[in-house]
Amino acid sequence: MSVVRAKKWAMRGGILLVVPVLFAVAHSMVRPLPESFGKSPERKPALERTAEDNEKEIARLIELFESGGALFVDARTRREFREGHLMGAVHLPFEAFLSGRPSVLDMLPPEVPYMIYCGGGDCDASHNVREMMETFGYFEIEIFEPGWPAILDSGLPIVEGEGDWG
Repeated sequence: MSVVRAKKWAMRGGILLVVPVLFAVAHSMVRPLPESFGKSPERKPALERTAEDNEKEIARLIELFESGGALFVDARTRREFREGHLMGAVHLPFEAFLSGRPSVLDMLPPEVPYMIYCGGGDCDASHNVREMMETFGYFEIEIFEPGWPAILDSGLPIVEGEGDWG
């Protein structure tokens, strides 16, 4: 085979590889977004939340943690995560999505329940991470509204450092 002929075959092979990739990218760009994208479910602003609201959510957090009924996602900053996080939590801040699909999602099955927490109060990090996770097919997600301060008070195990997922 001549050099010219080899180059033509290489060019054809390159085109055959590029076309399916372009099709996949185009398809992912036109697929419909989840209905919840861009919408936050009705939630009470921090000032309207009652102690009873927080107690119910803390009881739910403890139940899910002790039963293994959900995977936990920490949406706070890397520094905050290193200083302490719920044992076994995955560190996934909103910034991880800025360059596309974070690699940590490759280790997280989309069909299991998740509970996301951040700093609590009026912190929106957990809501932003939920919206981004939904765009990648993760739909069974709860937000732990009371956030990190309530986790500290819950008595659940807290660990420092990068963790297994950080």
